[in-house]
Amino acid sequence: MKVDAVVTAGDGKAARKVFKKNKALLDVAGKPIIRHIAETLLGCEDIGRVVVVGPKEDFLEVIGD
Repeated sequence: MKVDAVVTAGDGKAARKVFKKNKALLDVAGKPIIRHIAETLLGCEDIGRVVVVGPKEDFLEVIGD
């Protein structure tokens, strides 16, 4: 049985930003952190859907649909 994953990445208003950016959008090894997380979850055979909660426009640019 597969489970769904929900990633709560926020909008950067409640927490302190780093380099004036949402921390989820910071590059690590050439990719935004949120993309690393989404790719890792999608690669797990026990994960069905991955839902990312945060600023839609910003996240669509780096992880797509």
